[in-house]
Amino acid sequence: MFCCGSDRNVLGTLPIGSCTPLTPRKGHVHDGHVPHPRPPNRLPKISASDPIDPTPEVTLPQLAPLEKLASIPPQRRDTVSSSRSIDRSSQIPDDSEGNAIAAKHIYDTRVNRISKPAIDADTKQKQTMASSPGRLLATYPLVSSFEYCERLDCYVDSLDLLDPNIPGPRPPSTRKSEIFDERDYEEVDERAITTPANFLKQTLKELVAHLTAGYQDDLSRIRVIFRWITCQPVDLLPMPKEPPQSQAIYQLWRIKHKKGNYAQLVSLLCRYAQIPCVIIHGTLKGSTYEVGDVINDDQHYGEWNAVLVNGEWRFLNAYWGTCADSTSNIRHSNGLADDETNREYYGCDENYFLTDPDQVVATHLPKSQKWQLKERPVSKEEFEKMTFVKDRYFNMRLKTLSHHTCVVESSTGEVEITLLIPKHKGYDYDFQYLLFKTVGDVDTRVDRYLFIHRTADHEHLTMRVRHPSSATLRLELVGKDTTITTPNYDYDWIAIYKIIFHEGLYKCPVFPPTPSVGWGPGRVTRATGLVPLSHFTGEVLMDDYGKAEVKFGAAQKGQIGEMSYTAKVFTGGESLEEVMDSVVHRVENGDVIFNVMTPQSGEYVLRLFVKDEDSETVNEFCDYLLVSHQKDSNGKYPKGFQARLGPKKAFATSGMSPTIPSGYIRTEMPDVNIGFQRSEDIELSVNFSGENVKSADAPRLLSQRENGKWVTYTVRLPDTGQFGVKVRGSLQDEGVHEPLYDYVIDYRKIKKRTSKTPSIQEEAESYRGSENEVEEKTTEYPPEQEDTAKTALDILRRRMRMSIEESNAPELKRVLTEMRQLPIASVEPDIMYGEKELVFISVKRELIIAIRDKDTRKLKAALKKVKATGLEERLHNEVTLARSLLDRLKKLQRLLHAVLALDQSTILEIRGYSAPPIIVKTVMMATLLLLGHWEEDTKTWKNVQTLLGRTGKESLKRQIQEFQLETCPLEVAMGARDLLKEFSIEQVRLVSAGCATFYIW
Repeated sequence: MFCCGSDRNVLGTLPIGSCTPLTPRKGHVHDGHVPHPRPPNRLPKISASDPIDPTPEVTLPQLAPLEKLASIPPQRRDTVSSSRSIDRSSQIPDDSEGNAIAAKHIYDTRVNRISKPAIDADTKQKQTMASSPGRLLATYPLVSSFEYCERLDCYVDSLDLLDPNIPGPRPPSTRKSEIFDERDYEEVDERAITTPANFLKQTLKELVAHLTAGYQDDLSRIRVIFRWITCQPVDLLPMPKEPPQSQAIYQLWRIKHKKGNYAQLVSLLCRYAQIPCVIIHGTLKGSTYEVGDVINDDQHYGEWNAVLVNGEWRFLNAYWGTCADSTSNIRHSNGLADDETNREYYGCDENYFLTDPDQVVATHLPKSQKWQLKERPVSKEEFEKMTFVKDRYFNMRLKTLSHHTCVVESSTGEVEITLLIPKHKGYDYDFQYLLFKTVGDVDTRVDRYLFIHRTADHEHLTMRVRHPSSATLRLELVGKDTTITTPNYDYDWIAIYKIIFHEGLYKCPVFPPTPSVGWGPGRVTRATGLVPLSHFTGEVLMDDYGKAEVKFGAAQKGQIGEMSYTAKVFTGGESLEEVMDSVVHRVENGDVIFNVMTPQSGEYVLRLFVKDEDSETVNEFCDYLLVSHQKDSNGKYPKGFQARLGPKKAFATSGMSPTIPSGYIRTEMPDVNIGFQRSEDIELSVNFSGENVKSADAPRLLSQRENGKWVTYTVRLPDTGQFGVKVRGSLQDEGVHEPLYDYVIDYRKIKKRTSKTPSIQEEAESYRGSENEVEEKTTEYPPEQEDTAKTALDILRRRMRMSIEESNAPELKRVLTEMRQLPIASVEPDIMYGEKELVFISVKRELIIAIRDKDTRKLKAALKKVKATGLEERLHNEVTLARSLLDRLKKLQRLLHAVLALDQSTILEIRGYSAPPIIVKTVMMATLLLLGHWEEDTKTWKNVQTLLGRTGKESLKRQIQEFQLETCPLEVAMGARDLLKEFSIEQVRLVSAGCATFYIW
C-alpha cells in the first residue's frame, strides 16, 4: 500500500527483534503526485470569450499549481519510484484565467437562483440536504469577489449568506480518539466504497445526496465524503477528454490534470452536505521537504481542510489520506472504475481524518496562525526547527525527551537521542532504523554507527549515534505496535533527524550488527518465559576486571531448571569472531546465571540461547553489548565447562549433598575446599584443569581426605585465573563414572585499596574488645593456624558485607556456615550480626512478595513477622505500603459483598436498556474489562447485554466472586480507570443506583 501523504511506506516484515536496522521494501511513494495549487498571484481578467456553464454546479477556479514534487532519492530508498511524473511545462495552463472567471460567473448565476425562504433552526438542522448549498470558505480569496470574515479569519463567497452561528477557529475540547472510532463507521465506509460508478456522471448535488442519505449527524456525513474521495482511483480513471462540468467526474478530471486539488473537492462536497468547511493554505513537510530545510512558501506549499463537527473545527487532508493498495492497472469498458476496483485499490490513512492539532502542526503550518487550532501557536521558525516527527510517532504516543530539534549538532563525535515510550508498551513496540552519511547528493548507509536499545525499565528508547570524523548523518527511525494485526499495518516512519558532527569520536569502532532479537531483554525474552533480574537494557558495563554476572528469573516457578541454555561471546568492530570459553552458566535458586568475561578492553557481543526440549530447536532469546574498560587482560574459562555448572543429571539420584552448592566459586584465597556427603558405595573421581594447569601438575594440586561419609577435596590454585573441577562417580559396582558435579573457580587476589573506604582490618577493629574478652575463655591455637583463620575471617567479612548489600540470603547463609567452622572466638560478633541481617533480608523479602502478590493472608503474616522481629522502623516504607494495600484489599472485599448482594433484578434492569445512558454503558464496559473480557467484546451494547445475561459459572456475579486482583494486568486496570475518570459516583448514582455499586467496585 502507498499513500499520497508525506513519506508513506509499508516495509517488509522483519524478524521479531525490537530494534534493528531497516531494509525497506519496494513501493514507497511520496506525496505530491497531484500538486496543490496555490492562490493566484494576480486577479483574472474578464474576457468576452470566457465560457459560462448554465448548470447549477459550482466549479472552483483553476489555480496555478506550484508545489514541487520529489520522489524519494533511489540511493536512500533502494528502489522506489513515483506512480506519476509531472510535466513542468504544463503546470500553469493557458486557460487558467478563463476557467477562474467562468467559475465566478457560474457561482454568481447559482447564487441569483437561490430562493431564501424562512427556515427555523430546528428544521434546518434536521434536513439532510438543504435546498441551497453552504458557503465556500478559504484562508485566501479563491476569486476576487470573496470577502474577508474577521470572525472566522478566512474569506467567504458571501458574508450576507454566511451562517452567523459558525464559530471562529479555536482548539477542540476533545481529542479525535474521544469522538471517533473507525469501527463504529464501517457501514458508512461501506456506502462510500460501494457507491455505483454511474454517480460520477451525475451532479455533485446528486452524488452528495446519495452519500449522505439518512445521516443526520455531522460525523457520519463528513466521514462518508472523506471515505468516498479517498477511495477514488484517480490515477486509474481513463479520462482522455474533458468531461462536462456538470458531472462529478469533472472534479476528478481536474485533479488528475493538475487543475484542482483534493482540498477544493472536499470543500465542494461539504458545501452540498451543509457542513462548514474551510480550505486552509500554508506550508507542508511533505515529499519536497528535506529534514533541516528552510521552509519555502513555493517549494513547500500545500492545502488541506478544516471541517466543523458538532460545533468544533477538525482537520482533514484527503490527499494525504488517499492510499493505494495495489498498482495493477485494470481498464473497464465504460471508462469508469467499478465497485470492485474501488474496493481493491484504494484504502485510506486514518491519520488524516479529524487529525488532532498537535499532530497536524508537526507537518502542516497554516498561513493563518489561528487555523493551527492551538492555544499556543507555533511560529514559522519553530516549525522549521522542531523535531521532524511523523504520524506513527503520534499513533504510538511517543514523546521526545532529549532533542527537540530536527537538526542535532555535536562537537564530541557522539550523541544520544531518547524518546519516551508509554507505560506498559515497551515490550509491544518494535523499532528499526536507517542511518545515512550524506556527501553532496549521495547518501551512503552507515547503520553500524548507531546503537539502539530500551532503557529505564523499557520506558525509554535510546539511540546512540557516533562517527569517527566530522560528517552529516541522516537518522530515520521507524516502528510499529506488534499488538495491531490489521491488514497492511506495518513499519512506518516515526522521526527523522539530521545529525551534524563537527568533530569525530577518537577511537570510534563501528557497533556490532543489531541482532534480530534486538539489544537487551525484549519480547522474545518474555516469550521464552524469562525475566531479567540484573541487566534490563541492551548494554552491560563490565567491572574493573572485565567480568559481569547476568541473571534471569522465570515467569513460572520451576521453569528455569527445565530449559537448556547456551551462551556465546563475539568480538565487536568490523567483523564478528567468536571468543571461545568466555562465558559459563549455572542454575541456582530458580534463576539462570551467566558469568561472562572479556579478554581485554573493548566492545563485545553476548548472545544467549535456549533449547526447546520438545522440538529440539535452539532459539536466541537475548543479546547484550558488552562494554569493558578493564586494564588487565583476562584468560579463558577452562575447556569443557560450556554445559550447565553445578549438579548433573546423575547427581539427583546419587543421594549426595555438597558443601558448596553453587557451581561458580569466587575466591581470594589460594586454597578451596569442596566436600560431599556420600553413600559408602559411591566411588568418586575428580579432575582439575585450568588455562595454565598442565595435566601432569594437576594431581599434585589436589588432595583428598575422608571422614566417615564425608569426603573433602582441597584444590591448591597455582595463580589467579579461572579453573575447573569435574566430579564424577560410579553409582554401581564397577560401573562407569558418570558426571556428577562441575565447578568453575574464579580466583582473584585482593587489590590494594586506593579510596578512603575502610579496609577489612579497620572494620575488624570495632570487634577488638569483644574478641579479647572471648579469647580469654577459649583454648589457645597454634599461631600459624590462628593467622590462617584470621585471614579467612577477613575474606568472609567482605563476602558478608557484599551479600548484605545485595540482599543475597543464600550467599549470606554460606558465609555464616563457613564462619562457624573457624577455630577462633572473635568470629562470634560477626555471626551474630550476620544472623540479624539474614533475618532482615528474609522478613523484607517475605513482605515484598506479599505486596507483589496482593495476597491478604500473606500481607497479614508478613506484617506480623515484621512486628515480632522489631523491624518496623527499618522497613517503614514497605510497611506503610503493605498496610495501605491491605486496607484497599479489605475495602475491595466489602465491595465484593455489596455486588454479590445485588438483586438479580437490578442486573436485569441494567441489561434491559435498549439504548443505555453513556454512564451505564461505560461502567459496565469497565467492569467486564476487569473480569477479563476483550475490549472488542464490550464495544457494542448488544455484546454487553449478552455477557450480562449469562448464567451459572459464566454469570456476572460468579465472575466477580472469583475475581483475583493479583491476576489482573496493570494495563487492564489502568484502562478501566481511564474509562471511568470522566464520571463521579454522584453522577452514576443519579442515573442508576445498581450501576453505582459496580462503579465503586
